[in-house]
Amino acid sequence: MLHIEGSIASLRLKQPFSIAGYRFEQQEVLRVTARDGACHATGEATGVYYLGDTAQSMQRDLAAIDSACWRGIDRLTLQRMLPAGGLRNALDCALWQLEANRRQLPLHVLAKLPRTHALLTTMTVGVASPEDMALAASCYVGARAIKLKLDGSALDGERIRTVRRRCPQVRLLVDANQGWDMAHLESLLPAMLDCRVELIEQPLPVGADDDLRGYRCPIPVAADESFQQLSDLEEMTDKYQLVNIKLDKCGGLTEALQIAREAPRHGLGVMVGSMVGTSIAMAPAFVAGQGAWIVDLDAPLFLIGDAQPAAQYGNGEIDFPVLWKQRWPEATSGSA
Repeated sequence: MLHIEGSIASLRLKQPFSIAGYRFEQQEVLRVTARDGACHATGEATGVYYLGDTAQSMQRDLAAIDSACWRGIDRLTLQRMLPAGGLRNALDCALWQLEANRRQLPLHVLAKLPRTHALLTTMTVGVASPEDMALAASCYVGARAIKLKLDGSALDGERIRTVRRRCPQVRLLVDANQGWDMAHLESLLPAMLDCRVELIEQPLPVGADDDLRGYRCPIPVAADESFQQLSDLEEMTDKYQLVNIKLDKCGGLTEALQIAREAPRHGLGVMVGSMVGTSIAMAPAFVAGQGAWIVDLDAPLFLIGDAQPAAQYGNGEIDFPVLWKQRWPEATSGSA
């Protein structure tokens, strides 16, 4: 019989990380271990902080589930049993890995995908002074894509220009995390066009992004906070050009793969990102990102320590060369 247990791990960041309206100094995650006889697998979820989905709330919800519910559980049953969010993500990813371990099959084979390959990933720079952001961007040795967090202040334009001067060749993206209004967006367009910005992520607050409906922005705009799960796709079609799939938002790899297939049918490109997390969380996102236009899976680089075996970073890419044989450590409390 399948046995499920969960515990909270505290991840320490190398330094505080700021975005519009929020500052990260450490991150607690829920790790769920699924055991079936000699096989076990671990899934990790951060939750969605701006929706109140936290490690603590996920652990409480997990504890409230009757153990009898795990008898005969599979990924499809799980989709009906729990709503999208962090808890379902941790459970879903654990079930994927458990089946891969049990059947000794690569994860991408179970997902009916071609063999995985290294992915170009953005390297993220948190909100700071223009000079500090340029320095941080230049410290990413080998980076080929940089994403700048911006906060809606008067410094945003200079942040973009200063980073571009320091890093003239990289792909440049910006992420407002709901921190702009339309006036700020339009005021930044000259700087963004001059500096060859390729993507604007979530410029307007959720609920205010109807202003983007029909707006012809010369730079593609991606939905992050406005887009949570598969059922949101239709609403995105005339406001955004891409959707950012995060497993913590949509509830795991199962729905992430569905979104990746369905988004192009709605005329939307695919971006795959993550919350703060270790390589346990990056591995299934890496699978989901195999066909994505943009991948933003650099979260382990912000941590003091990572789960082993860890994602490999080099030449601006993320790779999991032994993804098919992962044996993640059992869920324990404490740091990564």
